[in-house]
Amino acid sequence: MLFKLRFAKPYIINKLETASILSGIPKKEIWGWNVDAWRYPFVNSKEVAKTLDRRQMKILEIGAGKYSQVAYEFDKTYSNITISYFDEASKAEIQSKFETIKRDYKLLSNYNISKIDVTKISGKYDVIILKSVLGGIFREKSFQNAEKLCKNLVNKNLNNGGILVTIDNGKSIFERLMANFGARKNGWHYILINELNMATEQIGFGFFSFVSVSIRLGKFGNWVEKLMYLMDLIMYHLIKSHQTVICSVFVCQNDSIKKRK
Repeated sequence: MLFKLRFAKPYIINKLETASILSGIPKKEIWGWNVDAWRYPFVNSKEVAKTLDRRQMKILEIGAGKYSQVAYEFDKTYSNITISYFDEASKAEIQSKFETIKRDYKLLSNYNISKIDVTKISGKYDVIILKSVLGGIFREKSFQNAEKLCKNLVNKNLNNGGILVTIDNGKSIFERLMANFGARKNGWHYILINELNMATEQIGFGFFSFVSVSIRLGKFGNWVEKLMYLMDLIMYHLIKSHQTVICSVFVCQNDSIKKRK
């Protein structure tokens, strides 16, 4: 119990775990890989927690993939949720996963699967989610344009009081070692927490969770990721730089980004 009180911020986490129980959707179905490490900064966001107390919202997830669709975390809000994909290759996988979840679990919100380009969003929403998207759009040095996109989304596509949530791959201290593997060899940008400093709130987490193991190694990989997460909890209080997951929340206040306190 002392371990949980020190490392896990149990009040916020337990509150959000209740939402998962209401929907009955396992975290693995929602987050895909390195589940606990990616979910930690999200569930410890005060702005996300406040939004999860709201009801009947209009929610959009941009760039969902076959392994993860974060929008399901908002299922208990009885909202209208759009899960979008960017290319046709993802459509069948996301639709199939939705049909499976709808069959196996009691969904409380209404869902729509659509193809949407992040640069051509129409309409306004209460929540917009981008998980592991910005680093792929703005590769290498072009990431300096990421804040411009976030600002445009807040100004043009969020209702007042709404939130834009970006959850990105952080730049770990192991980047040189991993430079020729996975998305890194294709120029994917792994961010530092100060690269999106216009955000109203930012939370970083992770030290060892810098690579996906479960997707490659199945059940054994799940066990390895759990072990990495436990080590991350310890390292969280020792090293604050080069965290492997960065959650940035932009709050819309009168058609502009609410400043960080």
